[in-house]
Amino acid sequence: MAQDGFVLPSIVPEQGVNVLDVNTKGKPPADLSPYTDKAAWRVWVTGPDATAATEVIVAGVTYSTSTHKLSLALTGQLPASDDFVNSSWTVVFSPSKESHVGGTGLSFEPAPGPHHTAASNCDPSSAIHFLCVTASGASPDVSFTGTLTAGGGTKPLYQFELLGGLYLEKGLGPRLLDFRPGFTTRIEVNQAASTPLNRTTFDPDSITAGIAFQKLKYFKHPVLDLYGIQFDETLPGGEFSRSDPTSNIVASSSAQFILRSFVFPPHRTYAALYPLIGLEAGRNLNKPREFESVAVDLSHYDAIVRGVGGANATFAQKSKDASVDVWSVTGSYLVRIPAKDEPLVKTLHEVTTVELTTRARQWIEVDANLSPWSFKYLAITAKYQFGALPPVFNFVDHSFSIGLTLRASQSNKPNAAGPPLSQTFTPNP
Repeated sequence: MAQDGFVLPSIVPEQGVNVLDVNTKGKPPADLSPYTDKAAWRVWVTGPDATAATEVIVAGVTYSTSTHKLSLALTGQLPASDDFVNSSWTVVFSPSKESHVGGTGLSFEPAPGPHHTAASNCDPSSAIHFLCVTASGASPDVSFTGTLTAGGGTKPLYQFELLGGLYLEKGLGPRLLDFRPGFTTRIEVNQAASTPLNRTTFDPDSITAGIAFQKLKYFKHPVLDLYGIQFDETLPGGEFSRSDPTSNIVASSSAQFILRSFVFPPHRTYAALYPLIGLEAGRNLNKPREFESVAVDLSHYDAIVRGVGGANATFAQKSKDASVDVWSVTGSYLVRIPAKDEPLVKTLHEVTTVELTTRARQWIEVDANLSPWSFKYLAITAKYQFGALPPVFNFVDHSFSIGLTLRASQSNKPNAAGPPLSQTFTPNP
């Protein structure tokens, strides 16, 4: 832009009012008339079920000194109210030569929802370029949750959860079906512990890690509100537990179905559900003779084959500029059904039992997150957990905790709904 320090980084559709907000950054110039001239703006929209873009009319442009946004009032062939924020938008700003202001092009792609790759919410002028604030409708690529329980007659109980899934920006080419390589991990520390405690340890209950490949396949024409499928393939990786001396090597394959989100008035609140199915297979690497001083015979514990099913869900409210979630409630349900006997460790009322069984292993986790401050990397988190995770499936019996979560998303990853509109659609001159 010709105006020093004044840039137009992004656009956000406002549902229900037929307005596109153009975010600005930097000190505005004394003369804003080049920006508020409706003749300088052209807008195209592609609805969720449309195959071609349609140009709409810019009826007026206003600038708000409180929100630092330009608002484009639109008329013409606009999407229905429920589809306004679920449509793709392209905006071209082309002021007159006499204004001595340069033009620009902007695009908006809807994020189908959480628990899959979504467009990054990174500020291009930020000093942090790799990890950025998690955009609304996206799950964080990295998160660290910590809680502390203290009381009389017990040692403090520390609980930590680290989740991570980082992938390269580009796929591996057509020969490998354009899968993007990356690394995933999940570490749960002291989730199965409960007060009172005689000593404090930091031994993880469950550690999983491995090299993974991910691919998002979106359909040009959604079928029964199914917009696409997310494929996740993990090469043989490790399942470990420090508290019990056992480990496995397991590969996995899963498919998560991306469904249409539900939007509620006042149009910044939404809900989404994403079913998934998968398969895990591998081998046990060692056979300890006891778990928590309980003798066990693992001589027949060799091959590992598990069917996996479940769903991820979210209920959240976006910020006024739709860039981040102010609050969210996310839930995850997984059931693993072993085809061969695997150990299941339960400690209830300080009594530990160990079973070798093919009984289904469930894992339920519900997280309520609130980001009341401007530093959107940090959230207050309330967490509920129930069930068991590999390798030895230590049973967690209705655990509730409150703590803080640090979360961030990758900046160098593609948009969830495909390449930006500027790469796929060129407006007529």
